[in-house]
Amino acid sequence: LGFLGTYLLSELLKQTEARVYCLVRASTLAEAMERLQIALSQRGLWDKQYGHRIEPLLGDLQHVNWGLSEKKFAQLAVKIDVICHNGAWVNHIYPYDILKPANVLGTKTVLKLASTTRTKPVHYISTISVFSAELEKVMADTPLQKPEILVNGYAQTKWVSEALLQKAKERGVPVTVYRPSRLIVPPPFSAKAHADDIFQRTLQTYTQLGTIGGTAESEENILPIDWASRAVVTLSTQPQAHNKKYHLVH
Repeated sequence: LGFLGTYLLSELLKQTEARVYCLVRASTLAEAMERLQIALSQRGLWDKQYGHRIEPLLGDLQHVNWGLSEKKFAQLAVKIDVICHNGAWVNHIYPYDILKPANVLGTKTVLKLASTTRTKPVHYISTISVFSAELEKVMADTPLQKPEILVNGYAQTKWVSEALLQKAKERGVPVTVYRPSRLIVPPPFSAKAHADDIFQRTLQTYTQLGTIGGTAESEENILPIDWASRAVVTLSTQPQAHNKKYHLVH
């Protein structure tokens, strides 16, 4: 369970009364539940009163049907009402081809689930990086540019996933897209740093080297994680806010 995913799970449990099904890479359901509880506890988000509403699913985004059997997948399609797709392999070094199975094919499975048995709304967590940093002004309804201008494999997978979602939307699947800032950090006044985040690693590198990279004109858009997760869940629970695109930036 990733950084944003942990906070999204917490907000879903707090803001709704829904049973939340979570795809987890694990060998047993007990191990999967333990991983979820540890992830929440490490962020100070675990609340045992919500534990009975968390339903772990053993699987992996990059496998066919996420590794679920046809029977299990069909049962899931009957049970769920809404899909919040935040799962992805976040890596800013690997090329598109390596990230495609988890990020693009995983999204195709989301659309398969969303259109099986009955149509279900999809809330997709993308990234503002689907737009080139060279653009001076980007609005939520700004059309996506050609993917060739993106040099980041992760951003490319998000671009392709958004294109797939747009096609599904044109065919009747309700799709809402959220594009968070590239740099998502812990809540203000929190001592719980996100050790695997590129921004945190950059600061650590500057400290170790005793020097700072970039130029005086460099800017970074830094977004607090609690604000981002609350925004996604709040919008996802308001029908009048669906079928739109939102930029979650500072």
